[in-house]
Amino acid sequence: MTFATADLVRSVEAPLPADLAVAGHSAAEGLLSPERQRRLIGWFLALGALARCVRYFLNFPLWEDECFLCVNFIDRGYRELLEPLQYHQVAPPLFLWVELSVVKLLGFSEWSLRLFPFLCSLASLFLFRHLAGRMVRGLALVLAVATFSVAYPGIRYAAEAKQYASDLFVSLALLSLAVAWRRSGNRSRWLWGLSACAPIAVGLSYPATFVAGGISLFAAAVLVRQRAAWREWLPWAGFNAALLAGFAAVFLVAAKGQSHAELDFMNQFWREAFPPWRTPLRLPGWLLVTHASDLLAYPAGGARGASALTFLGFAAGIGLLARRRQWAWLLLALAPFAVHLAAAALERYPYGGHVKFSQHLAPSICLLAGLGGTVWVGLLRGRATSDEFGMWSSECGVAGGSPTSHSALRTPHSALASFETRHIPSRALLAGTLLLPAVVGAASIARDVWRPYKTQSDVRARAFARWFWFNAQSEGEVLCLKTDLDRDFSPDADRRLSWTAMYLCNQRIYSPRHRAGAPPRLADLSPSRPLRCVLYRDPKCDFDEQAFADWLAEQQARYELVGSETYPFPRYDKREERIVTVDYLDEFKFVPRERSPSKISAAGDDRS
Repeated sequence: MTFATADLVRSVEAPLPADLAVAGHSAAEGLLSPERQRRLIGWFLALGALARCVRYFLNFPLWEDECFLCVNFIDRGYRELLEPLQYHQVAPPLFLWVELSVVKLLGFSEWSLRLFPFLCSLASLFLFRHLAGRMVRGLALVLAVATFSVAYPGIRYAAEAKQYASDLFVSLALLSLAVAWRRSGNRSRWLWGLSACAPIAVGLSYPATFVAGGISLFAAAVLVRQRAAWREWLPWAGFNAALLAGFAAVFLVAAKGQSHAELDFMNQFWREAFPPWRTPLRLPGWLLVTHASDLLAYPAGGARGASALTFLGFAAGIGLLARRRQWAWLLLALAPFAVHLAAAALERYPYGGHVKFSQHLAPSICLLAGLGGTVWVGLLRGRATSDEFGMWSSECGVAGGSPTSHSALRTPHSALASFETRHIPSRALLAGTLLLPAVVGAASIARDVWRPYKTQSDVRARAFARWFWFNAQSEGEVLCLKTDLDRDFSPDADRRLSWTAMYLCNQRIYSPRHRAGAPPRLADLSPSRPLRCVLYRDPKCDFDEQAFADWLAEQQARYELVGSETYPFPRYDKREERIVTVDYLDEFKFVPRERSPSKISAAGDDRS
C-alpha cells in the first residue's frame, strides 16, 4: 500500500503547480486521508487551546519565579525597567514594557501579569500549524502538531508571567518569514520583512538572536548554492544589519546593565548548562545527556534522560533529512541550536538545564520529532525500506541536494516542503501513536484542575494575603514598613532569591488600599482604630537590628505600642515533605498618645 502527499511551492517565474499525489489503495487512503489529517489536526489544536485556557483561567497563585520578575512592575516606570532588575532577574526590555503597559491598563493582578504570555501562547499554537503545514505533510504533520499542541512547556508558560511564551512566539514568527522567503522562490520582500522584524524580535526575546542568526546562515547557504547575483544579497545584508543594530541597541540600553549585574550569579547557577569545552572528552556525553533531558522535553520529559523518547524521534528526523540530502532545511532546523550552543560555550546563555531556556527551539524540535516519529512507526511495522519514507523538501538544499525524478519538481526556485509516507501504519499502531499525545494533553488538563497551583506554599501565601489585608483594613490602618514608610531593614533581600517578592506581589494584589494606590488615613487613628505596622522578615537575609530599634523607639515616642503579633510563613518543598525555610510577618499595633501628632512619616518628622 502507498500513500503520499506533496506541496509544490510557488516560484518566481511560474504559478504554484498542483499538489503531487502518489495514488494508493483506497483502504490506505481512507486510513489517513487528507480529510482525516485535517480532522486530527483540528482536534489536537482544540485540545492544546483548551489546555492553555484551563491553565490561565484557573488563576494559579503567583509562584516565586513569577514574583521575582513581577515585583519590578509595582513601582518602576519604563525608564527604571531598563536598569538592572531586582531578585536576579534578566528579561528583554520590550517584554518588560509590554507587561508594564498591561499592568497600567488593567491593574496589577495574576490575570494582567499573565495576559501577554497567554495571548502569545495561543497565537503560537496556530502559527505553528501554519509553519508546519508548509514544511511537512501526512502523518509527520499530524505528529508535529500533536506534539506541539500538548507539550507541557507550551501549556505551562501560557499562564506564567515570564518571557518564555513570547520567546516561542517570536521564534515562530521569524521561522515563518524565513520559510515564506524560501517557498516564494527567494523573493526579497520576505527578507526585507525579516529586516523590519529583527530589532523588535530581539527587544522582545533575547533568544531570538539565536533564531535570527540561524536564519541568516540558512539564507546565505541557499544564496551561495544558487550563485545569487549581488542584488539578491542586498536584502540578506539588510537583515543582518538590522539584526546587529537591534542587538546593539538592546544590549546598550538594557542587556549590558543586566548582564553586568547578574552574569556572575547566573554563571554559578547554571554552570551545569554550559558545555565542558575545556574538557573535550566529556563533551560527547554531556551533549547526549543534555539532548535527552530538559532541552527536548516535548511533549513531556525532564532531567536525567527523561526526554529520551523525544530525542530518538528528533534524531531520526535529522537522519531522515540527511539521508535525503535536504541540507538547507536541515540547516534551518539546526542552525539555531548551533548558535545557542556557541553562546553557551561563551557562558552567556544556558544550553539545557531547564526546558524554559529552549522555548525558541520548540518549533524545530517538534517538526523533527514529527518526522522522526514516522520513521519509528515504519520500523515498528517491520516494513521499512530505503524508499518507505519520503522527503522534507526537494531542489531547495545546499550543494549536494538530491534531485527528484518528477519533472514538475524541477521548476526553478520551486521547493517541495512536504513529507511523504509510502506505507500507512496499521490502525492499531496509528491509534496508539496518536493516543500518546492525546493522553499527555488530557493529563495536563486533569492535573491543573486537580492541583491549580505550583506548590501548596504558594496557595497558603495567597490565602493569607487575601485574609489579612482585607480584614486588617477594617480593624485599623495598616502600613507596610517597606512600601508605605520606605523603611527597609533587609536591603539585600531584593538582591537574593527571597520570598519577600511574593509578599510584596500579594500585598499589591490583595490589599485594597495598595491596589488602589490610595494614601493611608492617618487622621482617623484612635484607640478603636489603631495603626498596624507590618514588617516581613526573611531570616536568610541580613537584618539591621539597630535601625529597627531606632524606628520602634521613634514610633513609641509618638504612639503607644499596645500589642504585637508574629505570623510564621513556613515554605515547604514541592512534595510538602521538607521545610525549606520559615519567614515571618511581624505586626505592631499603635494608638495615638494624647496631644500626639496624628500623622507619621518615614523620616520621623512631625507633620500636621
